[in-house]
Amino acid sequence: MRIKGGRDLSSGQNLFWLAWVVFLVATVFLILLVYLGLAGPRGIEKPKSWEVDESSVIEWMAKSVEAERAFEREWKKDAANPEMFLLLEEALSYQFKLRAIDPDDVFGSVTRLNYLLRRLENTKGKVLYSQARTHAEKAAELVARGDTLSAVPLLEEALSAQEWINSQLHGSSLVDLNEVARIRKWLQSLKTVDAAAQVDRYAEDGKVAYAAGDWDYAEQLFERAVVLQESINLNMPESSHVRWRFVQELKGHLRRIEAARMNFRVEELISASPEGSRTDNLDRALNLQLLLNERFPNTEFNNPNRVEELRHKLASDLSEANAALLQEQTEKLNSYLRQKDWPSVRLAVLELEGALKNFETRFSLTLLPDPALKKRVEWLIDLDDRLEKLVNHIDSRLVNHPTEDMQIFSTEVDQSLFETVMGVNPSRWIGEGYPVDSVGFDQASEFCVRLSWTLGREVKLPELRWFSVIDETEVREEAVWFIGTSEFKSQPVGVSQPNNGIYDLYGNLAEWVTGNDGSSDVGLFGGSGADAWDQIQESPVNWVAPNFRSRWAGFRFCVLNH
Repeated sequence: MRIKGGRDLSSGQNLFWLAWVVFLVATVFLILLVYLGLAGPRGIEKPKSWEVDESSVIEWMAKSVEAERAFEREWKKDAANPEMFLLLEEALSYQFKLRAIDPDDVFGSVTRLNYLLRRLENTKGKVLYSQARTHAEKAAELVARGDTLSAVPLLEEALSAQEWINSQLHGSSLVDLNEVARIRKWLQSLKTVDAAAQVDRYAEDGKVAYAAGDWDYAEQLFERAVVLQESINLNMPESSHVRWRFVQELKGHLRRIEAARMNFRVEELISASPEGSRTDNLDRALNLQLLLNERFPNTEFNNPNRVEELRHKLASDLSEANAALLQEQTEKLNSYLRQKDWPSVRLAVLELEGALKNFETRFSLTLLPDPALKKRVEWLIDLDDRLEKLVNHIDSRLVNHPTEDMQIFSTEVDQSLFETVMGVNPSRWIGEGYPVDSVGFDQASEFCVRLSWTLGREVKLPELRWFSVIDETEVREEAVWFIGTSEFKSQPVGVSQPNNGIYDLYGNLAEWVTGNDGSSDVGLFGGSGADAWDQIQESPVNWVAPNFRSRWAGFRFCVLNH
């Protein structure tokens, strides 16, 4: 029972303390409500008359009155002077400050402010209102006479005056929002007319500048026209001066100017082609013309024919450049041959073979500076290991000419040498060490060409005067193969008595010679084993046709040192 009673007592104490806490919270809440009601933000922020700095009010009020009086004086002097309204607006500025600290009009700040606003309305407001209407009427008269250029400034002044009234004189009978909208629309229409006319002037002046070749100025004019016309189109979509097609036409003129510049550059690259850069210039001109044709197909500068011409010129120039490279490689080969540098000779021949194949693939072999170059390379490749032996054999029989800068082959060309070079042996008297016979002038000349390929020096048939110089010693009859000693057939070379180191200058076989100093005459010199000795002495040269052939006709050659 005690326990139960004790529990009842404890429960009663808890209820008591809970009620006490609730009472305290409610009391604090009520006190807070009372405080906020009596001393809330509005009550704190709102200045009372006893809280205002009277000295500041008096100072600002005095300044406001002083500015108003100054305005009155100026007004009486010149009511048309707009600067006097600045004094009235200054007085208003002080009154606005006073209203901020005296909203309840304790010191009459609000009353005076309203008074000044009415005065501003009756003075500046009415002046501006009258000006706005007057300017609008004058603008209408000017537009009626077609002078829109002079009407625009008047309308802008009228708009400015009415906008000031609407923004500064709220609630005034002078406020007219519809007038502002009307003037703005009117101005927009007039400016559109002027702007469209300006666009047309830019376009016409641009055409004139383009025709005169002043592309920079023409470009500026067309760009101005585009900007102005696009502005009309975007900002005045309801205007009759919206011209999107005209914008495209103007942009077409700009594209034409760019095409003209590109065309001028193409012509400049074609004409300005100094040595060493012509190919590069033509290549750049071709690329630029291709781009011009692609970008501006509808201009007069689209020129497919020029593209073909440039490609042809470029191919020709490239072939010339490659031909020059082949010529350079040929000179190197000649140098290696003269030096008998056989490893370098073989490498140079292979390089020439590759270069020729590349040239033939890209160009025509008819463009080669030396049409026989391909034959020469094939000839040297065909000789292969025999080349060194052939050159050494020729060198062993060359003797210096007594007066000319050349060497002369000491014997008549034998059949073995001829067959090595020409691949055939036309001789009637076949034999080892015997001179080749039955050789025509053309065959002898071809032989010399091939030896030139082999030696890297010019090889040619002797001129008559070269033999005449050599014949300085008396030749004994028994030392010459003529009809009395030849047994009426050719004899081996190099076994008779030499004349200045030259064998068989007379007799054995008559030798092909040419006329002096490049003459086209050809003949056979020195007689043969079929001629009498006295006949040989009397007439050592027999002029014949180039196609003449005889078993008694052979030749020797000269190698020029230069």
